[in-house]
Amino acid sequence: MTFKEALHIVSRNLFLQLMFPMWALRWGIPLMRRFYLASNELQVRAPVIVRNYMQEMIVARRTAEVKEERHDLFSSLLDANEGLADSGEKLSDTSLLGNVFIFMVAGYETSAHTLAYSFILLALYQEEQEKFYKNIKQTLGDGRRAPSYEEFSTLSYSMA
Repeated sequence: MTFKEALHIVSRNLFLQLMFPMWALRWGIPLMRRFYLASNELQVRAPVIVRNYMQEMIVARRTAEVKEERHDLFSSLLDANEGLADSGEKLSDTSLLGNVFIFMVAGYETSAHTLAYSFILLALYQEEQEKFYKNIKQTLGDGRRAPSYEEFSTLSYSMA
């Protein structure tokens, strides 16, 4: 079973994990057994895939032809790994990968919860939702394209 197939099976049948303990899935009907096998496949392969992705990000940033000055967390972690941090201490490769993973996951969770809460508030306060919509419509017109980086500053109503 490929990683893609396993991911598809698990994501389509996640309710099984909520309804049954893993040991029951192992001995259940064919769908349950496929879910059990797919879940095990993900547990084995996902960490390797995530590690490879993070290593590719690190290599891409380090080997970029144009080395632009960035003031972001990822650059700070890379600098610390190369011993360029203010303290002069070096972050190990294992620590670098661990920190990159933590910040990727933490960033996802924070963004997801912020968006969910924003949608709830917009649903509760429809007059604010209308102002928000008008501000977006004013900037993007027909809304058939994503805003450019320069246009974000004109979306003043959505700024925190």
